[in-house]
Amino acid sequence: MVILLSLIIILLLYAASALIITQICNSYAVRGQIGDMFGAVNALFSGLAFAGIIYTIYTQREDSIKSKSEYEHQRFENTFFHLFNHFRKTVNNLKYSDVTGEKVLSDIVDRANINVPYNDNAISLMTQEYTKHFYSNTYFYPLSSYLNGLKAIYTFIKKNPLIPGPKEKKYYYDILKDYLTNEEKKLLFYHLILGPSDKTLTEINANLNIIDSIPLEYLIQPTHNALRKQVTSYDREQRNTRSET
Repeated sequence: MVILLSLIIILLLYAASALIITQICNSYAVRGQIGDMFGAVNALFSGLAFAGIIYTIYTQREDSIKSKSEYEHQRFENTFFHLFNHFRKTVNNLKYSDVTGEKVLSDIVDRANINVPYNDNAISLMTQEYTKHFYSNTYFYPLSSYLNGLKAIYTFIKKNPLIPGPKEKKYYYDILKDYLTNEEKKLLFYHLILGPSDKTLTEINANLNIIDSIPLEYLIQPTHNALRKQVTSYDREQRNTRSET
């Protein structure tokens, strides 16, 4: 709009100057001399007009890039919330016996033979019992469905180039964390400690701080609180290793 208005003003000034010259000077020779004097001015105006066109093309290109970036980010958010809603729906649809929803995850842990006081001798037995429990035909499918869904969302956030910075990623990690129930944290607590080694789940715990956030009353045994330090210490080592590399 500004460029168009400037061009209109230039054209009006050009027309006004021509009208004034014809009114003042009756001699064609004098008019020719005056016209030659304005030749450089005409060239300047032409250059300014060309520069205005270049500027317009540049601003349009910048607007196009910005619009594309906003569209890509909106598409990312749509995909993220689609995955997120599908994951929450999967959790709500879990069913085992007469238990439904996220309570199934807590119930699976309760049914494992790990209700023993924590000590150095008990940890090996607890690990064996939980691993056997995890791979049983009864519990493997619901546990795998839940864990794979959680890891899929985390990986989508982690590897998406549209949110490259840690601050942007943390925003979506916090959304994921805020919707985890205590029943889910209970499962993740014991699975991270006693279950099969899983690098992605370890990263999830490091970024979502799951182990530290589970209330004590959701642990099977109060003595299991000592396991918290074991896991968070390991996560701290993992974070330090990643920062050094």
